[in-house]
Amino acid sequence: HIYTWSMNPRYPSCLGRPCPPCSPPDIPSLVPYLEFTVITKIASGGWMSAAVSVEGELFIWGCGSPGSESIAVLSERTGDCEEEDEGEGDEFIRVVEIKVDGKETRVLDVAVGDGHAIVLVEEIGEDGRTEESLWGAGRNEEGQLGLGRGAPGFVKEFVRIGGFGGGMKVRQVVARGWSSWVVCDGEGSHEFDSSLESVKEWFGFVCGRGLGVGEHGWG
Repeated sequence: HIYTWSMNPRYPSCLGRPCPPCSPPDIPSLVPYLEFTVITKIASGGWMSAAVSVEGELFIWGCGSPGSESIAVLSERTGDCEEEDEGEGDEFIRVVEIKVDGKETRVLDVAVGDGHAIVLVEEIGEDGRTEESLWGAGRNEEGQLGLGRGAPGFVKEFVRIGGFGGGMKVRQVVARGWSSWVVCDGEGSHEFDSSLESVKEWFGFVCGRGLGVGEHGWG
């Protein structure tokens, strides 16, 4: 079960639940929509949270950082993007489906920073082989989505992050503030643009700007 609470009641959508008198915002209370879902991963950053179920479903709730936009699934949708379809959900929780070439994927991991999210998905080919890919959406002023120097400062829909694959196995995705990290292992051919740094053996890729340490992920 997931319980949420906050001492700041100004953003009720960040709790993913209603706040009647019996479960006020400052008291840990159950998120009803996820009550009967087995959750394997929870991530939270800024004003947005996400969870992954044992079946590989992705749930997102909250809103964009004050003064910034919200990603498409959390705002009014115009609705015909293939990569991200509006799934089921309730007033607070949104179910995000990321498709590759029109085919559904299984979500393996998710990370949430200050207004951006990184998602690791697994694609199953017609031959039964699996391939992983990374997707990102949200704030990108500091390059935290790893899309390259010319990418826009905000990406509303989830888009694929290039440069991963070719024999590499993604172990974990992490996001904090305006930075993102992807930990991989394995050898493989790969090409990265100038927004990604790598370390051999256990590959560690960082993009964006560090929060609290005053260091830039560029070098």
